[in-house]
Amino acid sequence: MHVRTKRRRLLAFALGLALVTTMVQLSAPEADARVRQPVQPHRIWRFHEFRPDGEPPALVAEGTQFGGVLQEFFDFGPLALDNDGDGIATGTIFSSRSGSDYGVFTEAPGDGFSPNALAIGSRAEMLQYQSFRKMTDDASLQIIANEARLEAGDFMGNLRPSDACPSDNSVCPGVMESEIFLEITAYTSLDQAFFHTAAGARLSGNAGSWDFDGWTYMFSPTDMWDIGDWEFETDLGGVGGDLDALAVLNHPVTVDVDLSAIAVGEDFSIAINAFADAYNRRGGESFIDASFGNTTVDNSPQITATGLKRRPPEIAPIPSADVVTIPCVAGVPNPDAGTVQFDDDAYTMPEWAGGSPQVVVTRTGGSVGAVSADFTTSDGTAIAGTHYEPVTQTIQWGDGDTAARVVPIPIIQDDVPEPDKTVNLTLSNPGGCASLGTQDASVLTITDDDRPVTLPESFTVGGTVSGLEGTGLVLNNVGQRIDVNGSAFVFPQEFASGIPYDVTVATQPTDPAQACTISNGSGEIVDHDITDVAVDCVTLAPESGLDSDFGDGGKVATPGMRGARSATLQRDGKIVVAGDTSLARYDTDGTLDESFSGDGIVTTGLATGFLDSASDVAVQTDDKIVVVGIIGSGASENFGVQRFLPEGALDTSFGDAGTVTTDFFGGIDRAYGVVIQPDEKIVVAGHAATGAENDYAVARYEADGDPDPTFGGGDGLVTTNVQGRIDFGHAVVLQADGRIVVAGRASDGVANEDFGVVRYEDDGDLDPTFGGGDGIALADFGLGSIAEGVVLQPDDKIVVVGSAGTDFAAARFEANGGPDLTFGGGDGVVTTDFDLGTGGFLGAEFGRDVALQADGKIVVVGQSEGDRNLGVVRYDGSGILDESFDDDGIMTIDYFGGFDSGSDIVIQPDGKIVAVGSALSGFSVQTALARIIP
Repeated sequence: MHVRTKRRRLLAFALGLALVTTMVQLSAPEADARVRQPVQPHRIWRFHEFRPDGEPPALVAEGTQFGGVLQEFFDFGPLALDNDGDGIATGTIFSSRSGSDYGVFTEAPGDGFSPNALAIGSRAEMLQYQSFRKMTDDASLQIIANEARLEAGDFMGNLRPSDACPSDNSVCPGVMESEIFLEITAYTSLDQAFFHTAAGARLSGNAGSWDFDGWTYMFSPTDMWDIGDWEFETDLGGVGGDLDALAVLNHPVTVDVDLSAIAVGEDFSIAINAFADAYNRRGGESFIDASFGNTTVDNSPQITATGLKRRPPEIAPIPSADVVTIPCVAGVPNPDAGTVQFDDDAYTMPEWAGGSPQVVVTRTGGSVGAVSADFTTSDGTAIAGTHYEPVTQTIQWGDGDTAARVVPIPIIQDDVPEPDKTVNLTLSNPGGCASLGTQDASVLTITDDDRPVTLPESFTVGGTVSGLEGTGLVLNNVGQRIDVNGSAFVFPQEFASGIPYDVTVATQPTDPAQACTISNGSGEIVDHDITDVAVDCVTLAPESGLDSDFGDGGKVATPGMRGARSATLQRDGKIVVAGDTSLARYDTDGTLDESFSGDGIVTTGLATGFLDSASDVAVQTDDKIVVVGIIGSGASENFGVQRFLPEGALDTSFGDAGTVTTDFFGGIDRAYGVVIQPDEKIVVAGHAATGAENDYAVARYEADGDPDPTFGGGDGLVTTNVQGRIDFGHAVVLQADGRIVVAGRASDGVANEDFGVVRYEDDGDLDPTFGGGDGIALADFGLGSIAEGVVLQPDDKIVVVGSAGTDFAAARFEANGGPDLTFGGGDGVVTTDFDLGTGGFLGAEFGRDVALQADGKIVVVGQSEGDRNLGVVRYDGSGILDESFDDDGIMTIDYFGGFDSGSDIVIQPDGKIVAVGSALSGFSVQTALARIIP
């Protein structure tokens, strides 16, 4: 099974070609918004779904927005091949407040083969309007394409579904395809276009045969990019067979909008039109996606302007730039002007809805002056309007422009079995002293997809199920998933002899929770059906100590959230849980609270691609919810803070439409902890990269999200070098006197790796009364120790928990930072080995967070690696294991027989303990909650 990293990007705007001439009317409220915020862009966004029935793309979501930050997401359906844990094909649209950063991302859905698929493709679209006034003679406007990426993988071996390659061709064009498109038009208030360019890129094919091209579109008189601006590679995993492919824009491409036709004082507008498409008719164990835009919000602008003043955007039909035959002043062809011709004498495209062959016209042998040529389609055996849409277009190149032009010819799908059909393609009337090459004609063949295809003999994979009592069991075989509800199953897809099979549990059953195991699940098909796969399901016994009034026997598992990182309680007892890019709220009985965003779950804007991004959560006294974590990706990761209203919507009065992004020194910054002060100021702790080192980092914000000028050096930021090199702040608490305590990892990167605690005064200065007089205290457990949680006792003693080597670890500090010698073995530290009989790494335990009971007992949650369960440990007030807690002070909680882990723990007013984390159900990482009777 191929493992890939899905790059979920906060990307932006798009709109398809159909919107280029669409009039957009503003309602009265929108018009008023234009008056209030005159310098922000106007956006139109849409998501489309492509279906296998041949119908045009179906509009599934749309909207308009004036000003603010735009972040829109859409789930197109399940994915078979996906390792980010959510299993969903997602479309994403983003644009920053100024519109200077934007982008689109989409991936094709595919939970099975296309005969059973509800959707085979997706589109994320954007149209963005901005207007300017030219203020100086040397004014300039640049549109920068910072990043574009097309990626695909096909791991179906020689298995070929009947509709994947309907013709006899060995290459299957369009069976998997992703495409991006960018169009820029600049025009005056008189609706006269004075600048226009458009470009696209397409990756298509299947395993063993990938094709890529990047080009400027036929109607663009100005080039943007060509294939030389891209890097294209296959066989990314190095295993042979060209199973996957990747195309990446290899450098930022800058488009200089020519403003010479605009007078000083004159207004003009630009419209940026973009989309990302992804189709997957292959299904099964395959994926394909497309993205365009800037993934680092407000970090590397895609639009830069000098000598211009922003104006309210003019929303009107986008005028077309004139594309006409260019006269040849000399009257005779000039060899230096170049030769215009097709790049091939034949093109092929299957008869698929949404299909558009890449008919390429080139200019070679010279680039002097602007040139043109007329392109025309005519009927061969195909009939215009029945089998294809006719195209007649003048194609232009500017002086020095040799970028290839692509002419899309829309294919019309039908369900009539018929011979392959041909379209004649012709170039004529060369302009600008160019010559036509010998290849001035070509033929497009449309291969029929309705004729029956003879397939080799094929066989099924199936078996029996025993002990199934719950619901929701899902089995997987080479990317195809089926729901199982009875005592037998058969995968609907048939396989040729010699194909390997591997049946696994994708999702374990619930209600009651069960763990299903598989025997005889893998092998190779050899000339017969596989019927002996055995699935045995066992109902998990209720675990002692859990609250049966909570969830299912004291446990809750929620799919689609990829686990929990943090939890907190509201005043009404509801449980708020943050994890990765999701925020959820549960009622006191463990059911999702549907008054929160309609289904109990909202998507945050915190995303990286590799790390759990929403790291901590806190609730204000007015029940607004503050989530902190990481925003951005790679070297541009920053502190991210978001605030949500009690009903689940982003609080637009906070920061930039609900989000605050904080960069310390231009490197990698990650926020892990948050606490709300009584004055509603927000304290966030984590770490910031300072060159080759990482330091504890603390930011404090006013209630509206602005940096607190009374904290740190006036910018609201503080960093602390604790141990010299690798210092990660992981947790923060607030003392009653306003002092701030941050705990985490403190390491010199060589010999010292300690629990580190730093205490700050209210203004961010290090507290000289703490530790060794420098505000820093350390607890030495030896190499391999890391602190992740902290809690403050009523006597201001500080309890820090984490892991040391392969054990849970806890340290308690006196209020002045010295070790509390009454804790543990008399040295202020304690470690706990679950002693589950497994050595090495699999015997390791990891403490993640801590809570304090009203009676002073200390509860730690984490990961019990030996039995792969969520682990909870309780100590008495002196650091000794509390044997009244599950008989030995240690409790492990199993969900589906898979790998489970705890991340945070909270104590309810009635003393019950709520632990949260993650539970693995087959392939699905779910958010896990458990309530323990104390």
